[in-house]
Amino acid sequence: TVRMGSTLKKAAEAGFNPGQFIAPSDNNERDLQLLLLQLPDQIERAIEHHSPNIIAEYCYEIATGFNRFYDSCHIISEADSAKRESWLSLVVYCRKILSELLGVLLIEVPDRM
Repeated sequence: TVRMGSTLKKAAEAGFNPGQFIAPSDNNERDLQLLLLQLPDQIERAIEHHSPNIIAEYCYEIATGFNRFYDSCHIISEADSAKRESWLSLVVYCRKILSELLGVLLIEVPDRM
């Protein structure tokens, strides 16, 4: 979440804001979106099996998926504003989900490293 927050801060400093989601243009972006859509199923599985480790594993998958997306999609330097705004929205959404899930696990989320 630190990298996500840093990205959003840099974007805001550059005058960039999140916008509407558009169709993914990169496989890593698409994979991250699909992973985030699994949220209800992952929570249901964790409750059904009384296994908080399912949430922890899902958090790890999100973090890994985000890093792949971050490496392949250069958010701040993207010239296409619609794509950049969509990517920023994906960062916001990803950060929110990851922060909430870590909170459920009682794991403190640092603002910076």
